[in-house]
Amino acid sequence: MEPVRFGDKPLMSDAIIHNGVAYLSGMVGRRGTDVAGQTRAALEDLDSVLERVGSDRDNILSATVWLSDISTIGEMNAAWEEWFARGRVPARATGESKLAREKYLVEITVAAAVVRPVPTEASQPEVSGIVAILRGVTPDEVLGVGEALIDKGVTTIEVPFNSPDVLDSISRLAEHFGDRANIGAGTVLSVRDVDAAAAAGARFVVSPNTNPAVITSARALGLAAYPGAFTATEVFTAIDAGASAVKLFPADKLGADGIKALRAVLPAGFPLIAVGGVDAANLSTFLDAGCQALGIGGSLYKPGMPSEEVALRAKELVESLNARG
Repeated sequence: MEPVRFGDKPLMSDAIIHNGVAYLSGMVGRRGTDVAGQTRAALEDLDSVLERVGSDRDNILSATVWLSDISTIGEMNAAWEEWFARGRVPARATGESKLAREKYLVEITVAAAVVRPVPTEASQPEVSGIVAILRGVTPDEVLGVGEALIDKGVTTIEVPFNSPDVLDSISRLAEHFGDRANIGAGTVLSVRDVDAAAAAGARFVVSPNTNPAVITSARALGLAAYPGAFTATEVFTAIDAGASAVKLFPADKLGADGIKALRAVLPAGFPLIAVGGVDAANLSTFLDAGCQALGIGGSLYKPGMPSEEVALRAKELVESLNARG
C-alpha cells in the first residue's frame, strides 16, 4: 500500500484515519459529514493532539497495529476491546465519560497514523538463497548453530515460534549476528507474535498461513513478511496485504508444475520461497520453477544436532546452490 501524505508527514494507511474520524463523527451524531475534511482538520491540529496523548506514545504505536486492518466501525470497537483486555489501557481512557473516552481513542488513532514510521524498501531484507529453519533450537545452542551456518554462507536464519524460549534465541542471534545475517521468526500466527518478534530483534516474520493482519502488522513495524500460501487465491491475498515475499508451503506437494503455473500469473519478479521437502538433491527443481529462495529445515538442522554437523550440511547445500552457476 502506497503511504498517503498530508504535507510532509507520511501515513501508514489512510484507512486508519478515515475510520477513526468516521467513528468520531458517528459518536457525536454527525453521520454522513465530510470525513475527509475532518481528517485533514484533525491532522492540521496534530500538535495539540500529540500534546494531549504524548504520555501514551507507546500506546499510540501499539494501537496502530490493532487499527491497521480495520474497515468498519464494528471492527474498530472489537479491536479496542481486545486492546483494553490486553492491559494496554491509557489512564485517560478509563476515568472519563464514554464519549470522552471514545474521543480520546480516536485522537490516539489519528496520532498513531502519523507517528508510526513508514517502512521503506531499503529497510526490508531481501530474501534469496537458503533460509535456515531452526525449529526446536534452544537458546543455549543457538549461537553455535548460527555461527556454523553463517560461516558456511547461510545468512538468513529463522527461529520458529514453536521452539523453546524462542524470543531469547532470536534476541541472542540478533545481538551477535545482526550485522552479518538476517534474523527472523517463524510460525508467526498472530499480531501478538509479530509484536514480540519485533521486540526481540527479528527483521522478518514467516507464517505457515496467509493472515492479512499479521502481514499488515509486520510491515507497519518495518519487518518483512513472508506468509505461507498454497493456492493462487492465498498468494494474491498475501500480495494485496503487503507481503514482502510468499512462502509456498508445502512446496514438495505443490511441485514444480504447480509453482510454474503460479509464477506465470504473479507480478514479474515477486519473490517466492519454497518450503517443505527441500534438500540439496532437489533444490534446483524449485529454483528452476521460479522460486528465489529455499526454506530448509529438517535436512539442515534437527533439535540437538551438533553445530559441526550443521556446518557440514550447510556446506553441502551452499555447494549445491553454487553449482548452478
